[in-house]
Amino acid sequence: MGTPEIEASIIELETRFVHQESIISDLNESILQQWEQIDKLSKIVDGLEDRVLRVIESSQSHQHEQRPPHY
Repeated sequence: MGTPEIEASIIELETRFVHQESIISDLNESILQQWEQIDKLSKIVDGLEDRVLRVIESSQSHQHEQRPPHY
């Protein structure tokens, strides 16, 4: 393998390396955006869970307050 072939191989490797760095950067950005979305959705789910629990507790307390007609 002569100097021109070695130089061509190095250029090919450098080109691939730069391309891979670009892909890794894009993937990292996508992951960060997904984590932000996951955090946002987790907060929404927590809020909805609290609301559902309050509705359940409220309906259960109303059921205990109201006696059935046959009492």
